[in-house]
Amino acid sequence: MAPTRASHRDGIARDTLLRFLKILGDVSGDAALVMGARGGVYLCGGILPRLLDWFPQSRFVEAFTAKGA
Repeated sequence: MAPTRASHRDGIARDTLLRFLKILGDVSGDAALVMGARGGVYLCGGILPRLLDWFPQSRFVEAFTAKGA
């Protein structure tokens, strides 16, 4: 189930949603480093299940892993 405006060809809503997922990847990756995550990272909350269809086309994974050595 995707957010309505972004799924109905609203370019600004789509870009905003993809930017949000990129920022989420940045922050999640930083938190994983700070907390010393070794066994994985859990993302939870009420909004994330609604955004699952958007993860493959977002830059979440790229942002999560782009943390340097």
